Amino acid sequence: MKWTETMKLTEIDSTTSLAGNNRTDVSRLQLSDENELRTFLAGPGIQPVDTALSCIEKLSHFPNGQTEVWLRDAESPIRLRNDTSDFAVFRQVLLEKQYDLPGVAEAEFLIDTGANIGLASLFFLLNNPRVQILAVEPDIQNFEIAQVNLQPFRNRCRLLHGAVWSKKGTLAISRGTFRDGRHWATQTIPELSACSERVRAYTMDELWEASKFPQIDLLKMDVEGAELPVFRDGGTQFLLKTRCCAVECHDLQCLKAFKDCINSYGFRTRQFGELHVAER
Repeated sequence: MKWTETMKLTEIDSTTSLAGNNRTDVSRLQLSDENELRTFLAGPGIQPVDTALSCIEKLSHFPNGQTEVWLRDAESPIRLRNDTSDFAVFRQVLLEKQYDLPGVAEAEFLIDTGANIGLASLFFLLNNPRVQILAVEPDIQNFEIAQVNLQPFRNRCRLLHGAVWSKKGTLAISRGTFRDGRHWATQTIPELSACSERVRAYTMDELWEASKFPQIDLLKMDVEGAELPVFRDGGTQFLLKTRCCAVECHDLQCLKAFKDCINSYGFRTRQFGELHVAER
């Protein structure tokens, strides 16, 4: 699929209801042709769509609003929140194709932990008509956007508000304290306080059981450091039924825990960009 061939970008005021289909609240920018989009946003030269996305961020009249991105032949748009990391996620996942891994097109059963706004799951769904996905996201703000982005695939993708951890229970949501502090860096931590935003924690074994999948063809994990307790302290019986893992390890301690665990199950590991991929 050529993501850059035809796109339509529209801005939506922050008061627009995500639940409705009424397009009357869409305002200011509605472009249905890529050349028109490039001319309007990137000047007289022909520039990549990535440049157009950068211009959208800078030109936005609604810093707390949202932007719709229409992919070629798409039946519904992708929602991105203005002035957030959503645009960077779009570039990384859909333009740079971070998860274009060998075997993805043949995977039937996939668990996406750290689903963010749903773009990795969307990439898998668009490129594999057979895949079934359980997508898990702890941050309710990201989760609500993921609901919109994945709604057209609700018959093949189940979205769960929750976190993956070494044991079941309750975790606190920590925003603005990890890496660049943007929406893609939200963490789950065990320290709870009276004012904590909380989320249910699941083990990987629980998620596999909840998915009802006979096996896990691909486990995608980008969970901002939670991979450390998952692979160091958690139950790992799910790996007996897992064919491939694609994990973003956020420091050397996390990487060691992942490799020590994976190696004990006979996986081969290699690096694929920011991802550490383990295959049988």
